[in-house]
Amino acid sequence: METKLAAHTKGPWKVERYSSTLEVWPVAGGSMIASFQASPQFPGQRDEAEANAALVAASPRLLEALRLYVKLDSDRRAGCSISADDWAECYQAAKTAISEAEGG
Repeated sequence: METKLAAHTKGPWKVERYSSTLEVWPVAGGSMIASFQASPQFPGQRDEAEANAALVAASPRLLEALRLYVKLDSDRRAGCSISADDWAECYQAAKTAISEAEGG
């Protein structure tokens, strides 16, 4: 049996950087989504915290890109014709989301 999760905080989300903490917040305001601790004395920790924060902050865009892909693919499987522009939009949404998730 599949459990449906409650709706997540609407994106986009952003990363706020402090001396030893990175926090993920909704751009439009609201409650903090996540917090990552990293000692400035350990650059490897900071790099890992930055990567984790970027991935979390990008998750609403990643989800939307996957939803768009699934919709287009479902339509294609149902015999609908999908335009090159629709596939290009899907590709660009995925590329943008991946770049954000990688900290770009």
